[in-house]
Amino acid sequence: MIAKIAPLRRMPADLGLFDYKTDKFEEQIEAGQLVKIPFRGSKIFGIVYNIQSESELSGGLKEIKS
Repeated sequence: MIAKIAPLRRMPADLGLFDYKTDKFEEQIEAGQLVKIPFRGSKIFGIVYNIQSESELSGGLKEIKS
């Protein structure tokens, strides 16, 4: 499963949501939940926007950390 996540960091308007794998947390994760994600070399908080079965992106996705 894939989570669309909005980082809690100031971002340009066209970079609102990012895709992350939910592997370890697939049973626990829900929309609206606060999670910790890897982002540009650090770990930041983000809000889960929604959950979907697959990503439109073709590259390797990072995993949610907690």
